[in-house]
Amino acid sequence: MKKILTLITAVLILSSCTAQPPEKTPATTSQAPVSTTAPAKTEAAKKVSFTPVESGTESKADTMTEAASVDTELLSEEDMDTITLYTSAKKENGKFVRDDSEEWLLEIEGADGKYYTLFDERVSNGNIYFDVAEVGEKKYILLHNISTAADYIKVFCVNDKAVCETNELDLNSMQTEAINLIYTSIPNYR
Repeated sequence: MKKILTLITAVLILSSCTAQPPEKTPATTSQAPVSTTAPAKTEAAKKVSFTPVESGTESKADTMTEAASVDTELLSEEDMDTITLYTSAKKENGKFVRDDSEEWLLEIEGADGKYYTLFDERVSNGNIYFDVAEVGEKKYILLHNISTAADYIKVFCVNDKAVCETNELDLNSMQTEAINLIYTSIPNYR
């Protein structure tokens, strides 16, 4: 159930759907009025962070198995870059042979020959998925870690030939921007 709710949350994030607040009912004399205003954001909450992702000249995939891959324009408008998700699980007869935990690697191979490692960790009893989306003029990669130990989404912004991990993707501030889902590795949504 937890995994299904996480997938639904991810779809809502990418489609910029938001839940509607429940209808307000008039307060009676025996009830105290309920505040419907959201708490004011602090300066720290408004601050956007960008952490550059280092590039290298070699892939870390060595003996790993490819789980998903897509070619798309990311780092430049002229060349195709490849985003690949790898796992240490092996395939037999076209299906993954899973263990209690596997190593997962998500990396971008730039058309310029550089590799950008977005995720390189062991995941216990879970899966890693990724989406590629355009929001307005910006391109994002969303990494979904869905496991028994932790469910979370990491956001990476790609622009100006750089890849950064960021907290910039804020659905409330981008309600007017178009969201274009370029690719998802989540099996039920392909």
